[in-house]
Amino acid sequence: MESSSNTCASFNTSTQTFFYSTASCECRILHSNCAPGYYWDAGTGTCRCSPQQCGPNQFWDPSDFTEDSNADGCRCRCISQVCPQDYVFNNVNCECDCLEPEGACDNWSPYPGALPVDAFWSVEDCQCACYPHPEFCEPDQYWDTSLCRCACSPQQCDGDKIWDFATCECRCCPSDMCPPNKFFNTINCRCEQEPQQCASGYFWYVD
Repeated sequence: MESSSNTCASFNTSTQTFFYSTASCECRILHSNCAPGYYWDAGTGTCRCSPQQCGPNQFWDPSDFTEDSNADGCRCRCISQVCPQDYVFNNVNCECDCLEPEGACDNWSPYPGALPVDAFWSVEDCQCACYPHPEFCEPDQYWDTSLCRCACSPQQCDGDKIWDFATCECRCCPSDMCPPNKFFNTINCRCEQEPQQCASGYFWYVD
């Protein structure tokens, strides 16, 4: 008569090994090659998922966490919160998100006087925001989400010049304090005498 151990060996597969249990008088799985993220539990004879480190406002749900289970367990779950008025709990990021007022981003402009732009509701900032378009910007520029346009990083200017965000360059502070017959030169940032008509063979020179 074939031994019980040999009988159980006939059930072996590439992923499972069987042995004869004298306690239950039956063949049981000795070990199994479990899927990634699972480990073999010899006590239950099943592959079970390994506990994970959960993020903020989350907890580990070990319920029904066998590999063959179709239950919605074996994962991090959100710790439910009571959200303030005009907020709703988001089961994806486990945080309270602000609700978008109806039509809030229709014909929205980033600042007074600006033309309306395509916008979406930002749940992080609880306000409308424009879609980013960094591909429109020059290499030394970045997309300013508050102004909905390309902007340049400010640089240190020499002398009395200031940084002009519109032109992305240093410029002089305009002055209306020049005396009569002088004008403000925006290149060297100073008042200069108005150029005069010179005689033939001469040119106007400013020191």
